[in-house]
Amino acid sequence: MKVSKTVKLFDDEIAAYQEAIGYLEREILQEDELIKKFSDLLSKYSRLISTARRLCSISDVQSKNLKKRESEIKNLLDHSDQGFLTFKKDLLVDKEYSYECTRIFNREIANLSILELLHSENGAQNKLFADALLTVFDLPDMDSKLSCLSTLPNLIKISENFINIKYKIINTDDNEEDSVRLMLILTDITEKRKVEDQVLFLSYHDKLTSLFNRAYVESVIPQLQVDSNLPFSIIMVDLNALKVVNDVFGHQNGDKLIVNAAKVFLNCCRKSDIIARWGGDEFLIMLPGANPEACERICNTIKAKFDSLPADPVELSASLGAATIENWDTDIPSLIGVADSVMYANKLIERKKTKERIFSSIEKVLQGKCSDYIGDNERAEAVALRFAKLLNIGLE
Repeated sequence: MKVSKTVKLFDDEIAAYQEAIGYLEREILQEDELIKKFSDLLSKYSRLISTARRLCSISDVQSKNLKKRESEIKNLLDHSDQGFLTFKKDLLVDKEYSYECTRIFNREIANLSILELLHSENGAQNKLFADALLTVFDLPDMDSKLSCLSTLPNLIKISENFINIKYKIINTDDNEEDSVRLMLILTDITEKRKVEDQVLFLSYHDKLTSLFNRAYVESVIPQLQVDSNLPFSIIMVDLNALKVVNDVFGHQNGDKLIVNAAKVFLNCCRKSDIIARWGGDEFLIMLPGANPEACERICNTIKAKFDSLPADPVELSASLGAATIENWDTDIPSLIGVADSVMYANKLIERKKTKERIFSSIEKVLQGKCSDYIGDNERAEAVALRFAKLLNIGLE
């Protein structure tokens, strides 16, 4: 049977009490005044021991409950996705902190300086932390402390991870001068940030080519309409034969045609230019600071690059239209409309030549893939002439 620690605590007192009772029971002079007082004293001593034992028993239960509660809270914090740490004016991290802190800093952090833990390659940020954390504990009131903490960043990088930080002032005992602590709540948002960046990227980029999309162009137009970007040029590009390639060779090859065109634009344009996939087979190129001559050179470079590429699966060709403004009397959306009209006009002019090139290119591909195709046209023509002769049909 397990003996209570409380019982053991009063073993000596109980033994002394029992010894005194035994003495009284054996004493002959029961009526002596001193003996009576001694008996009363033992009675009170007995009650005192009993009361003390009950109090110690209650204290033991409370202590066990407190330790259990402490263990539950620590377990809860250790299994949360946030790091909790505290420190006082000396800026040394207290020994109690959540497990997530160990993961974020990749080490045990008790008694380490918070400035050391938050140190980064950003010198200005390091100075900001040092100035604020060395000052905040000496400020006279809560409002000034909170104002000081508001100057600190809420997002920092620790070991290539993005960490969100919240700052809380804790006063553990109003009567103690050194009772103020600062709690940092750390949340690793690296994965969330990656997802958000990916969503943002897809929102403003074409999935197939990784070029900007129409939504991005429309979002940056107000920022581009500044005098430092004048003259401002636009090139509209419409790929030829995309529908034919999709129908004859499949959409996979049509996608390849679009990707190859995007690579040409990236290769021929400047880093400052904005290249976007405007629609299915249309592309938009915005050239800040480009006059008509510079714009024409880029158009010619794109055409030359298209002509130099091997067929994949057919020769790459496109109709281009360009427009330039010297001032903001015309806005960018109107300029896009002008370039678009020029592009369609050029497409009509080049239509016959473009068709011949496309079908010639397709014919070469089919001849390369189907050896039986070679001479089919001639044989079909010969058979048709023989039928015409048998039917007595005159041929002009």
